[in-house]
Amino acid sequence: MRTLTFAFNGDTYNTEIEVFDEDFDLKNAQLRISYLKSFDDEDYYEFDLDDDDYKISNLQFKSNGDNCYEVLFDAEIKISDEKWESADENFKENAESNVIEVEFCLESNGETYENGEDFEKQTDGQTELYID
Repeated sequence: MRTLTFAFNGDTYNTEIEVFDEDFDLKNAQLRISYLKSFDDEDYYEFDLDDDDYKISNLQFKSNGDNCYEVLFDAEIKISDEKWESADENFKENAESNVIEVEFCLESNGETYENGEDFEKQTDGQTELYID
């Protein structure tokens, strides 16, 4: 079993989002990771995650005004060695030596909020991935 960890906090370049729906209840929001991205000079490489692969903690939405929020959280991902071994080699190589980005949606009160529809990323956060 592999454990992957990363964090978006005061020491990283965090994702900032603009929320379009003023009724969106961020106090009760949960973050759902769709996939991780690593990149090089040529392309982006993805690593898909299922909801039961990861645990999110310390989720915060720090207001920057005008319905814009900095998204902060810690993530722990537990995946089988088989799933990690089958991941794209370019993803692994770039994730281990560079930084990653996270694609996500948000859920609140049983409703799913999608990037590009209900909120929009103003900046893509970047952080280090730790692999044990």
